[in-house]
Amino acid sequence: MSQKNLASTPSEVLQIIKHLKCVHGDTLTIHLIRVRQQNSLTLFTSSIPVSLSNIIFQKVPRNQNNPKGINRALVSKKLNDIEASAGDNDYSLPNSVVGSIVSNRVWGMELDYNKNDKLGFLHIKLSELEKRVQAAELDKNGNFVAPEEFMLGYLIDSHHRLLGLYKADRPDYELPTSIYLDINDIKMHQIFSTINENQSKTSRVHNLYSKYLGNTLLPQEKNCVFVLEDLNNQEESILYKRIKLFDDVPKDSILKKYKKTAEHSESDIKPYVNSNIIQKLIIDNVFEAVPYAKLETDDLVKLINNYFHAFAEVFPEAWADSKTHVLVKSMGFQITMKVFKDIYNKVHIKNAEVIDIPTKLQFKVVIQALLRPNPKEFLDLDVYSNGIITTTIPLNWSSLKFGSYSNGKGINSLTSSIKQLISNNSSNL
Repeated sequence: MSQKNLASTPSEVLQIIKHLKCVHGDTLTIHLIRVRQQNSLTLFTSSIPVSLSNIIFQKVPRNQNNPKGINRALVSKKLNDIEASAGDNDYSLPNSVVGSIVSNRVWGMELDYNKNDKLGFLHIKLSELEKRVQAAELDKNGNFVAPEEFMLGYLIDSHHRLLGLYKADRPDYELPTSIYLDINDIKMHQIFSTINENQSKTSRVHNLYSKYLGNTLLPQEKNCVFVLEDLNNQEESILYKRIKLFDDVPKDSILKKYKKTAEHSESDIKPYVNSNIIQKLIIDNVFEAVPYAKLETDDLVKLINNYFHAFAEVFPEAWADSKTHVLVKSMGFQITMKVFKDIYNKVHIKNAEVIDIPTKLQFKVVIQALLRPNPKEFLDLDVYSNGIITTTIPLNWSSLKFGSYSNGKGINSLTSSIKQLISNNSSNL
């Protein structure tokens, strides 16, 4: 294991030890519960405060200077998100810290357990750790040269959690902790990869509704959930049953309804877009043009419904055929929503008055004039955002043409081109 110093600064470590000594005295005792998994490993579970975990488990991120490190390199956004969330008194984080201690570092701890017993104790010698920190060798930047001289083991998982909570000034916040005894570098890497490879992130669709049901959404986010539910559940909505609100496949009456007619197939009723995607698009674009607090939910639903109805009538082939067109796929929704404000403002200009809820016809007239004054309208794409037109494609939402630009940069390029088209064709209004 590389001994590259990645511990806290000496002053921070001494401050933590001083705090722990004030609370616990010279020795801090941790209760251990033996977890029997396999005979070749000794594993305990416990509860350890953030402050202690940050000074007994050495953090060894993998980077260019330390290619064999265990932990992921720190991501500032993740740290900041944890720090911000931890300020809430109701904040709870049940995820386990995972670390390993080295039993021969008896100068800093005493491990008291019997292999035949379920319970044990880990006695941390805080005064001895303090002496070792004070005597530790520092490099020219004032950092520890060999933090293992006072640390008791290594961190395997939860790098961001520990430092995020530390930044949030939650030193006494306790986290469930899994502690291995005397495992080598190879085994630590195996455990890390097992934790993270077999742990899939919760779908964003599910997470959005968990936040809604848990009452942790911001007002505009919560308002948008109401809008999505109405758009998806009202039969007069053009997005009826087309927004993915659940992870499972729906088996409701709409499936039977469409199966009865020859022009519809089972694939025709698949959701167009995930709720988390369109929620963000509405907040970033619709609420930017029409502040969410200005209109009631019913009015916002009508506004968005009229907008998409207009697109469906201006581009009927693309809207009706999701197999060979992108208009009713995530890509199409991203582009059409990102130009919402441009079109909404043009509707005001066209009608020479302030209209909070343009009708479908008012939207349609403007979209027709700006995006399809003739059926063979083309888009000039600056794919590399360097001011140079690299290609031209027809504005027909064909998967064959548009599909090549489905990544973030491509979608931004298409959006910029459509915005330019709106500007160029403004004289048509």
